[in-house]
Amino acid sequence: MTGRRLIPCGLLIAGLLSGPAAAAPDAIRAHYSADFATCTAHAHAVRPTQHCHALEIERQRATLDDLVKRRMTTLSPREAAGFTAAQADWERATDTKCTPPARRRGSLASQIAQACFLEETIVRIIALEARQ
Repeated sequence: MTGRRLIPCGLLIAGLLSGPAAAAPDAIRAHYSADFATCTAHAHAVRPTQHCHALEIERQRATLDDLVKRRMTTLSPREAAGFTAAQADWERATDTKCTPPARRRGSLASQIAQACFLEETIVRIIALEARQ
């Protein structure tokens, strides 16, 4: 193997689809919790790995929800309406992007969907943190 670093396909695709403001893979990894690293280090099969991802998605969603709530308290009613609409658009776009792989057969399909939801959530967190 050469000295080049490989970027996971999901991160590369997310970067290409998200436009110029997309988060770098290192920034995404920096948002993973320590619990996620510990969990995945001990998960040596598909189901335990899926469980680790599910828990991390829950943690990241809680972080995102908290950011959204805090942001809403700083906005005028008009800004809040626009932000709420933008958040709903993000939710729909994320569901549209990440749900189809989960409908395919096989355990890898659900792992791809989980990775998509996790990465998209973290990218949204990074974007909101950058606007504070």
